[in-house]
Amino acid sequence: MKVKMNRMSKDRIERFTKEAIHLKETKRLINQLQSEHQTDDIFEVKGYNLTLLYENKGNVDIEALFIYFDKESVIEVSKKRNTSSIEKVAAHFSSGHGSHKMIKRLEIRNGEDLKQIELPYKESYFDFFGTGNENQITSQEWWEGCLVFGDPGSGFYYYRHCGADCGDNGSVGGGTPINDLDNCCRAHDRCYAVFGYDDCGCDQELGQCAETTTDPGWYMVGAWAYEKDCV
Repeated sequence: MKVKMNRMSKDRIERFTKEAIHLKETKRLINQLQSEHQTDDIFEVKGYNLTLLYENKGNVDIEALFIYFDKESVIEVSKKRNTSSIEKVAAHFSSGHGSHKMIKRLEIRNGEDLKQIELPYKESYFDFFGTGNENQITSQEWWEGCLVFGDPGSGFYYYRHCGADCGDNGSVGGGTPINDLDNCCRAHDRCYAVFGYDDCGCDQELGQCAETTTDPGWYMVGAWAYEKDCV
């Protein structure tokens, strides 16, 4: 798995936000989000350009926009670069209090039916790229080899199975997975061993598995798996 990322320009963030906020899918999810978080004002907007690299397929360029209404209520809108079609609109927000607090994600992909997911609460979930600190993102970030993602509360996570050439049969990593996301990556490697390297079914399972975790790096691993062209 290899990913290249940089920040979106301020001008592009402004234009993409104007486009995104008027989508019917966005309006629908904002209404859902505001049932839990009573706020109408945009707190912050972040935008990133992602290049997802695949060994035997063409690379995929993605624009990902995150509209924060507060620190734990976010609308995500993403699309392939240089296209007009929106691929995904999602609402990410916390719900409940104390021991009953959880994360809810409502997602619409390619105009399909609304998908709802409930996950255990973890504050770092809303740091979608696992940097630990927004200021640590340089103009060009690369993720390859065994992945390393940050958590503001507990430091860095050094994965043993997530990443290119990383895992039990890789040149680096291997051993006991460090968390649920690492388990997803090890299962992905084992799936390749059974069905063949670069198997699309294995990649789709990785994406589904990653998006049911809240571990640092979940978004990046899920995006890489889902965006692979399997046609």
